[in-house]
Amino acid sequence: MSSSFAETINSMREGTLFEVKINNDTPNNKTYADFITELEKTDTSNITLQNCGIKGKRLDSFLDAISKNKKVQQINLWFNELDDGDVKKIANFAIKNEHVGRYSLSNNNYTDEGCKYLAQAVKQGANIQNLDIANCPKVTDNMVDIFVPLLTDISLNMHSFSMGTKYGVKLESKIWSANHLRKKRIAHFKEAKKRQEAIGLNSAKQIGAISNRLSGRR
Repeated sequence: MSSSFAETINSMREGTLFEVKINNDTPNNKTYADFITELEKTDTSNITLQNCGIKGKRLDSFLDAISKNKKVQQINLWFNELDDGDVKKIANFAIKNEHVGRYSLSNNNYTDEGCKYLAQAVKQGANIQNLDIANCPKVTDNMVDIFVPLLTDISLNMHSFSMGTKYGVKLESKIWSANHLRKKRIAHFKEAKKRQEAIGLNSAKQIGAISNRLSGRR
């Protein structure tokens, strides 16, 4: 259930808040400043601000507060009219802050350029595990070919990616296949690692046995 900024601030102060979820509320400067102060120390891991005017300088203070609160793991910024400059800030934040792994940035105004900032952050090792850029009217289907290789590279952190259904079944299927391929590659990697560890353990036992025989021990 969503609340207003004022209601959320009160719940934060009382310690009774399980999830920050605010929809369709644009606060005045004082109320937003109070919210940011409480956000720095809230115990909730999931922050949703939908259609709340979180862009520009307000996005700056929001990201600064999240950087100080290591308990936050997911941020959802739907319908905030985020542009490419805003998304660049989020990408830079993601590179520096490992505790947030889920980013839902759907229904905003950024373009392919903003998406490329996010892709570059993933390449640089940012902990962007789940990324949702669905239903952004200025983002083209070209971004599928940018993100799919990142999704299938198991050396990177991203393991879930969504662009929504507006691009048609073919591209949606391509993303689904990439998700599936990543899971298979991770499973194969874990199995190979397990076998390698078993071989290493057997080799260590054999070396130990030889050493014992040479030293006269059994």
